[in-house]
Amino acid sequence: MKKRLFLLLALTAALLLTVGMSTAMATEEECPHFFSYCDTPDICANCGGPYRGQTIVHHWSPFQSDENYHWWVCEVCAEKSPLMSHMAYCDAPGVCADCGYQGDIWVEHERNWEYHYNETEHWMICPRCQEELDRCSHRSRCTESVCSSCGAPLSGITAEVDHQIDETWYTDATHHWRKCTDCGIKMDYEEHVASCLHPGICRACGNPCDKVSHNLYGDIQYDNESHWQSCWDCGEVIKESHILVVVDSYTYCSRCGYAPTSTDTPTDAPTDTPTDTPTDAPTDTPTDAPTDTPTDAPTDAPTDTSTDVPTDTPTDVPAEIPTAAPTAAPTDAPTAAPTDAPHQHVFRKYVSRGDGTHRSDCEECGVFTVENCLMQKQVVNGIPCEVCSTCGYTVTSLAATEPELPKAPMEGAVVLTAEGEAPSVLVYDLTAFQPEGSAFALCLEIVPEAGTEMPGSVQVTVPCSLDMTNLRLYFLVDGKIPMEVIYGVNDGKMTFTAFAPGIYVLMPVQQ
Repeated sequence: MKKRLFLLLALTAALLLTVGMSTAMATEEECPHFFSYCDTPDICANCGGPYRGQTIVHHWSPFQSDENYHWWVCEVCAEKSPLMSHMAYCDAPGVCADCGYQGDIWVEHERNWEYHYNETEHWMICPRCQEELDRCSHRSRCTESVCSSCGAPLSGITAEVDHQIDETWYTDATHHWRKCTDCGIKMDYEEHVASCLHPGICRACGNPCDKVSHNLYGDIQYDNESHWQSCWDCGEVIKESHILVVVDSYTYCSRCGYAPTSTDTPTDAPTDTPTDTPTDAPTDTPTDAPTDTPTDAPTDAPTDTSTDVPTDTPTDVPAEIPTAAPTAAPTDAPTAAPTDAPHQHVFRKYVSRGDGTHRSDCEECGVFTVENCLMQKQVVNGIPCEVCSTCGYTVTSLAATEPELPKAPMEGAVVLTAEGEAPSVLVYDLTAFQPEGSAFALCLEIVPEAGTEMPGSVQVTVPCSLDMTNLRLYFLVDGKIPMEVIYGVNDGKMTFTAFAPGIYVLMPVQQ
């Protein structure tokens, strides 16, 4: 009897265990296994099953801070979170909005993304201090009927139109162009131009051509007739005639700034003075000369002396007139001079326009001049760049976003937002594609999936087994000097905050 009871209990226990296991397995199969906690890193926090992912959630303490940053410390494993800079809102300056630290810290406005607009522009209003924010012109895609930012209908506004440009070049004998994939309009319509390093072949589309362009650099030299610069690529000195423009009667070369000396001196005063003076002087002088001469003449003078004096006096007097002429000349000269005097522009320092050109405005009249950037090859923080010697516009040499790169999402990379994981943000490892001369220990590209946008700043964690001694992380932004980014390393992983999509490189500190 006891034996039969024991067998029954054993069978019941086995059945219950089997049912329980099958239920647990079904739950694990359905669970997406998003994350685990740091005290049980191998167990899924959602279903309790095995976890092999990279997202580990910590039990963070309240903020800790110093005068520059604040951070969390895990109450279980004592791991320190990445450092975050202090930030105060405009209605409470000096108090960090996150950790409460008080001091001289960065002040920011709150954006509620509710736009106000007029015919040409849109802007937001800070709900805290009512200040206008981010005022800019309307823009719209060629396929849209509203402004892409504020949603204002195009029927009542003026907007710049953006196009989706096809990468295919279309050509004829003299020009090349691309088309908008949405509306078919011609874009980037240009004449064929070859590089000086590859003459005879258009640098854009590959068609045969005779025109050659040079990569000019350095200060522009000039004389009275022309100006010149050297080509960075081939070394040839390129010389061209002045391109003279006239602004407010002031003539100057729009390329080098040379001003002809003939416009610096008014032509009215020197031209009129000698012409008018001799004409009037001989007419008036003989009339006065005979009157004055007999007064000074001796009483015994012969009676015929007065007859001779008028004859001789006119001959001598005109010779002395030029000495007295300048006395009358200045009376006319100042009247004409201010009319023709050139306006001397006071140009401000050149400022980059972000498109390979820079602009300088006159402080007094608002006239401005726009020139192409003078790009020079440099290494900035160990990164090969081209930098304009005039305005500082910087372009990095890494063509990381070229579509032909055989890149694939990086394994083990995790992107988090305040709401949780962000699977729509992709991380690519482009270390193998870095340009010649660069020294990147790690090169990452962070981009949103096609058709999506970056959800603001994100926290990026990637596997990293490098020796991080003397390594710094930089964000490469075309048009600006590479920006250093603070990062943290723990358990073979590097964590940092990505402020925007783009290229992030880890490289040695430059001595």
